[in-house]
Amino acid sequence: VGTTVMATPEAAYIAMGVAPVYVASSEPGHTANTAGNRLVERYNDVNAFYSLNITDAKRMQLLRKYNAKLVIAGRMQWSARVFLRRYPDVFIQQTNGRLKAWKVVTSRLASAAPADAPTNR
Repeated sequence: VGTTVMATPEAAYIAMGVAPVYVASSEPGHTANTAGNRLVERYNDVNAFYSLNITDAKRMQLLRKYNAKLVIAGRMQWSARVFLRRYPDVFIQQTNGRLKAWKVVTSRLASAAPADAPTNR
């Protein structure tokens, strides 16, 4: 059984080609449009995750919704990369050639605070 990956549909294809993983979404034309697959919902969620107009809280919520253990963000997904770097205790960067991936420490998702956020002492 594979890990769930949050990735754009294009990056998801690469991930599925190199490892036995589940993806939050893939290209709609290449996925069975069944009620169980929730094709449109999943595609919209992934697009929202990588969009510019999304809060950190919503991104965290989407990662929990799909139980994502890995996030892939290429050069074009710079807003997602900025988000991932803001939480170094939650996302651990992994590099594999042209793609950058971040391992999700799921136990820290709920209590995540940005690296530059003040801490209560």
